[in-house]
Amino acid sequence: MLAIFKKEMIAYFKTPMGYVFLSVFLFVAGLVFSLLNLAIVGSSASTDTSTFFTFLLGSFFILIPILTMRSFSEEKNKKTDQLLLTAPIRLSSIVMGKFLAAMSVLVCGLAVIGLYFLLLSSKGNYNAPVLLGNFLGLFCIGAALISIGLFISSTTESQLVAVIVNEAVMVALLLLSLFGPSADTTFLAKALSFISFFSRYSNFTSGQFDLVSLVYYISIAFIFLFLTTRTLEKKRWN
Repeated sequence: MLAIFKKEMIAYFKTPMGYVFLSVFLFVAGLVFSLLNLAIVGSSASTDTSTFFTFLLGSFFILIPILTMRSFSEEKNKKTDQLLLTAPIRLSSIVMGKFLAAMSVLVCGLAVIGLYFLLLSSKGNYNAPVLLGNFLGLFCIGAALISIGLFISSTTESQLVAVIVNEAVMVALLLLSLFGPSADTTFLAKALSFISFFSRYSNFTSGQFDLVSLVYYISIAFIFLFLTTRTLEKKRWN
């Protein structure tokens, strides 16, 4: 697993992929933070971070498919996946190595954003539990979305198809979160709210440690990592 992890990390920063993800992510974060919390537009600085983190969450649905699209698709397109599938290494280790590499790139971006608040803590009275809750929520959602992206990438050899399908899934998740509460029946509204990424994230934004939501995101990540492993296993036997 460590060898796969190192290989993927080198690939992220040997190609523009890692730089593109981090530069766009940090540009969006820096711009929104400047406008909302440094009060470039406005008369006074604001310590309300809810809108800032909402923008960050929205950027996940656009950027994470780009981060994961090459994970397996590129291997299949270049036929180098045969080397992985025939190597004396467990398929779960291959999947986890790629997953941890993508998560590491994401964590790098979140760490830089954390410095925003650390450096400006003397300028504003930020609520530490709320900040930690938001970062934990973003980390958990990121893990779930990355696992979904890896699974989609494992099903096609085209990076373009992978990113288009992944973006379509992201849009579906977004619409589900937005329109679920307005469903015709109470049961359907509750069911859609239960599986909604956004409604569960909102539990973290208040600074509360929501164990149920944490288990939910971990379960989503586990399920799609498992499905990715089974996809590779099917290809190995074929």
